[in-house]
Amino acid sequence: MDREALDAFLSSVGLAQYGATLAAQEITALRELELLDDRGLEAAGLAVLGHRLRIRAHVTEAAAAAARA
Repeated sequence: MDREALDAFLSSVGLAQYGATLAAQEITALRELELLDDRGLEAAGLAVLGHRLRIRAHVTEAAAAAARA
């Protein structure tokens, strides 16, 4: 279930192409993605700075929304 939720999240922010890249690094849940900083995302295979920034912004937003719920 977590992998499906992560894939849905990535798709919703226009970065679905990173699902397999993250899975290859055993990052299969949004919670795990939430723990990564910019360096961690880069080490996981996200080479494009703008994509790392977008993911970090959307992860922060999703975490804040979950905390409010």
